[in-house]
Amino acid sequence: MMKLKPKDILFRDPYFEQSVYCQSADMRETKRIDILGKWYKTDTLADTLLHNDEIIFTHGTAADPQRRLIFRVYEKAAKRLFINSYFWTNQLNKEVYMGTIHIEQYDTVQTLNDASYTGIIELIMIDRDTDMMELAPEVKPIQTVKNHVAKALGLHLLAACTARWDGSAEEDTLLPLPDPDDTPANDQEDALRQEQRRRLEDKEQYEAVIAAQDATICDLQETIKKQAQELALYRKAGEKKHGAAIKQTVSAHHPQPAATNAAPPRQTPPPRPTIQPVVSPQEIEDKEGTVQEAMDAQRRQRLTDQQTAAHPQPSTAPPAEKDGLDIPDFMSQHDYTVDLDKLLRHLSIAMVGGNEDWYDRLARRFPPIYLVQGHRSDYDHIAEADILVVHRDYTQDYMVRQAMKTAHANSTAICYIDTYNLNNFAKKIMKTS
Repeated sequence: MMKLKPKDILFRDPYFEQSVYCQSADMRETKRIDILGKWYKTDTLADTLLHNDEIIFTHGTAADPQRRLIFRVYEKAAKRLFINSYFWTNQLNKEVYMGTIHIEQYDTVQTLNDASYTGIIELIMIDRDTDMMELAPEVKPIQTVKNHVAKALGLHLLAACTARWDGSAEEDTLLPLPDPDDTPANDQEDALRQEQRRRLEDKEQYEAVIAAQDATICDLQETIKKQAQELALYRKAGEKKHGAAIKQTVSAHHPQPAATNAAPPRQTPPPRPTIQPVVSPQEIEDKEGTVQEAMDAQRRQRLTDQQTAAHPQPSTAPPAEKDGLDIPDFMSQHDYTVDLDKLLRHLSIAMVGGNEDWYDRLARRFPPIYLVQGHRSDYDHIAEADILVVHRDYTQDYMVRQAMKTAHANSTAICYIDTYNLNNFAKKIMKTS
């Protein structure tokens, strides 16, 4: 069979007084359809109907069904199909006729009033059942469901299926009626549960890494404390051994001023042996610093004298030498990512805007941060978040604007960034919080 275009298919439903052409957007119904609260694949429904000549939709449990919608093939040809629809409830306990679906593909163009078409999907009422009056409150909802089923099956058979409907040509592989539990909605729930499980595993791994880092820091602190104690003992021993030499050097570089009318020095008895007092590490550092200052002053004086002798013009003294090597700027910069790790233990943060590489780096470094990707459940996370981080390069995107509206509606703080550097990202959030 030849596939038809949606514009060549006429859909007529006298119950709703509709007579319209099928638009391109209606082709989504050829993929799947919602019937009585459950999702089914349209191609599977069509194959099952053509193979078994009947298809039944049940509302309720298998042991205690409440309602049933039944579609049964009345006439089947190569390009023509009549399907009777019936409705069953546990109140009447009988099948009530609800109309017939007429689907047909013509070899030539047909006309109806001002309409011209090659294929038709039509809902007709061959015979009115008197029991329909007892189902008056449920007639319109059932007719609506029948409307959707007719359009979905008709579009699939006329615009997507190429096999002959009477089975005279090779048909697609027939599949059994899909399990109601195997639906896109359940697949989405499984994917959501897997995502939650993955995030929980990432969080546990993240906490384990933080605990290992804390243990390493504690070990380093103990090691530094022991080294400081050993250095203090070493300096104390050096003070006892070279204390006299240090005092003589200090006295030589810092002589006491001569006193006027001073009394003649009196003779003192020889010193008695005494026990050396315990000198603290701070005093040793002060004395060593004093000696070092004296030596630096003497060296600068000699250098100044040499420059003055060589150049009569006055010249500025050279700057004092620095202790150790210069540290590059990137090594002296504060690591804000560690501060953000601690902040994430108490606050909930969501991120919107950025490319895939930026999202991957954030997911690896900061697993607790929720990354907004346009799912319907993302806006619930934004409403519960304490801070929403927005990348300025993506503020014109529809997803970013919706996220900002949700944040404003729930009084969520918004932090704007314009960087792809993780440390600058953490620094901006720490200033906002």
